[in-house]
Amino acid sequence: MMIEVKHWFAADSPHARFLCVIFLVATLNVFVRLNFIPLTISTDGYSYMDSARLISGGEVEKTYPGRLLKPLAPLGILLFTPLFHGNMVAGFLTLNIFLYILLAAAMYALLSLFTTDRFLAMQGTLIFISAYPVLEYGLNLYSEMGSWLLFVVALIGAVRYYRDASWRNFIIASGVI
Repeated sequence: MMIEVKHWFAADSPHARFLCVIFLVATLNVFVRLNFIPLTISTDGYSYMDSARLISGGEVEKTYPGRLLKPLAPLGILLFTPLFHGNMVAGFLTLNIFLYILLAAAMYALLSLFTTDRFLAMQGTLIFISAYPVLEYGLNLYSEMGSWLLFVVALIGAVRYYRDASWRNFIIASGVI
């Protein structure tokens, strides 16, 4: 059973209703997380923002070579920072929210590989995106959600390659990893 994501948002798609519920709950989770639980920034969060500042040509007190070797998070912060007039905290938070929504869709796709019951896949996704670690450490500025998203997408690629060992699935799985 291979899933085709490109038709999920069609009007007659059976996935559309379940994805709407998932995105609605994810939006509600983001609203509750940001309005009722205080936002904290860890040293990792500061290192991501300092690396983004360094990439953009700004001055930083300390460089983090490990962050520069994995530049997706700092580049993502730089992508969203201009929307908030240079506020890197808001850019980092927006990046995490965007990746959280993508993580919800990726988790639904992963769980759809293991069951033909779309309602069950939706329930598993809702449990995952509403779990404390995802809300506290993912939507907070402790780390970036991109690593969690890439992990789930890598699992999707590995399962697809296991079920159908084609070059296409091998390249997709290897590219994500």
